[in-house]
Formats: sequence, structure tokens, C-alpha cells
Amino acid sequence: MIEFETLETQVDMEKVYEDFVNDHEFIWGITMDSQIKTAGLFTMNDIDIIYDKDQKKYFLGLETLYLFDSLEKEQLFIKYLFNGMTDFMKKNNYNTEVKTSIGYSIATGFDNIEDLYASFRNHTNGYLAQ
Repeated sequence: MIEFETLETQVDMEKVYEDFVNDHEFIWGITMDSQIKTAGLFTMNDIDIIYDKDQKKYFLGLETLYLFDSLEKEQLFIKYLFNGMTDFMKKNNYNTEVKTSIGYSIATGFDNIEDLYASFRNHTNGYLAQ
């Protein structure tokens, strides 16, 4: 019989949250939560852009919790998120015509928001073409 030793550890959640807030900046997002009007760093967002200050990179988050009963409904959801991001880009005078190489992964951290958008645009266009 193998015996395991256990360590009792106590995590200071206020410190964890403080570190996260200090290291990350919420840039933009969409939340479908009817009780929350504005997306933020600690809301459950369907899509968001977070800037990691330590890595100096922008990250795109997409909620994958939803189950759709058809490909068409899933595509409408993705298109809705992409259109929302396009609106954000245009309202903030970001370039929406940036070209990227196929080498970008949607999970990649990006040096700027335009490259992040271009990668999401490429993935969205490919997904919608199915």
C-alpha cells in the first residue's frame, strides 16, 4: 500500500486577484450575461481581448461553453462575435485590413491588436466557409 503525505496550503485569493489585475489589462469584450451589461476582466465573456503586461502580448479569449444544435447556429454566433470585434476595431481606429501569415494560431499572444484581429478574421472566414 502506498501512503501519500498531504500538505496543507492556504492560498491568499486577494493576492492572486491583485497579481492578476496588476499583470493584465482588459481591452474589450462581449458578455451575453443578461445581468451584466459590460464585459470586464472578471466577467464571463463570450469573447475578449486581454493584454498581458508581463509578456507584452494581446490574447483573444473565446467562450466554448455553448452547444448549438446546428452548424449554422454556431456559425451565426461566431459571426456575431467577429462583427462585434470589427465594430470595436473601427470605433477605435484600428486597421482591419492587416494581412497575416497562416503561421498564426488563435491561441498565440500577439504584439498588437491588429495582428490579433487579422488572425481571428482568418479563422472566422475559414470556419464560415465550411
